[in-house]
Amino acid sequence: GDPILLAKFAWCLGELVQLAGVSSHEILKVSKLVAQFLWSQRYSTSAVVRRAVLLSVRALIVALPGTLIETDVNLLNEMQEIMLWVKDLSSNDEDEECRKMSILCLMAFSSKL
Repeated sequence: GDPILLAKFAWCLGELVQLAGVSSHEILKVSKLVAQFLWSQRYSTSAVVRRAVLLSVRALIVALPGTLIETDVNLLNEMQEIMLWVKDLSSNDEDEECRKMSILCLMAFSSKL
């Protein structure tokens, strides 16, 4: 697909998660759906798409309460798998912005647990 359109869509999903916020009782369901879409875009050859995915991953991390991540085993497993991908990007992505953004995601995730 069009990288710019995919990037904007991924970015919008992250914004929706942030707007839903921690107080929403639907945050878990919404976050899981957003994570599924983001996960499907992880191997995009477009740095613009990977940047948008990383922005949205960070929005997910910030929006989800740490206690929810720790107590929902499925969510914890999904987030750990995503974080392995993010960690790989932090040292191996060809795009410097992606590497920087992945480090911010890792820091946000480690502060939640």
